[in-house]
Amino acid sequence: MRYLQNEHIILRAPEIKDIEHVYRWENDSSLWFLGNSIEPISHYTVKNYIERCTQTTIAESRQLKLIIEYNQKVTGCLDLYEIDFLNKKAEIGILIDPEYQKQHIATQAINLVSEYAFKFLDLQQIYAYIAENNTASIQLFEKLNFQKSGTLHHWIKKDGEFINVSIYQKLRPNQL
Repeated sequence: MRYLQNEHIILRAPEIKDIEHVYRWENDSSLWFLGNSIEPISHYTVKNYIERCTQTTIAESRQLKLIIEYNQKVTGCLDLYEIDFLNKKAEIGILIDPEYQKQHIATQAINLVSEYAFKFLDLQQIYAYIAENNTASIQLFEKLNFQKSGTLHHWIKKDGEFINVSIYQKLRPNQL
C-alpha cells in the first residue's frame, strides 16, 4: 500500500524549493491569528525551519509537515503536530493556497493523511481546532466524519474580538 498519495495528490516533505510558498503563507497576516503568529518571518527563518523538518524524525519533533502537490503544483501544506504516540493522537492543520481552494484538494489531502495516521502511525484519533466562524472548515471536517466534541470559549482573538473555537475529532475506524 502506498501512503500519502493518490492519482492527483502527493503529500511530501518540504524542500528548499518550497521556501517561497511557505514564506508567503507564513507571512499572510490575515492567517496569523490561527497559528499564534504575531510577526513576519524571514526567508532565512523559513529555510532553517524546512532544513530542521528534514533533519528530525516524527518521534523527535512530534510533528509532520507536508507540502500538498496537486497535479504537480504546490497548492498548500498540511501538518500533523502535537503527535502523542503514548496516547495515540495528533492535531491536524491544513492550508490551501487561495488560488487552489474549492477544488477538493483539502478533502483528498485530509483523507490521505488520515489513512496514514490510522494505518501507518497507528494513531487512534486526529483532531482539529476550528474557529466557529470558519464555516468552510467546519463543513469540510464534518464531511470527512470529524465530530464536534467541545467548544473553547473566547479562545482566539481576531480584529479585537474573541472567537469561540470548536474541537473536531476523528476516531480511528473500527474496521482497521
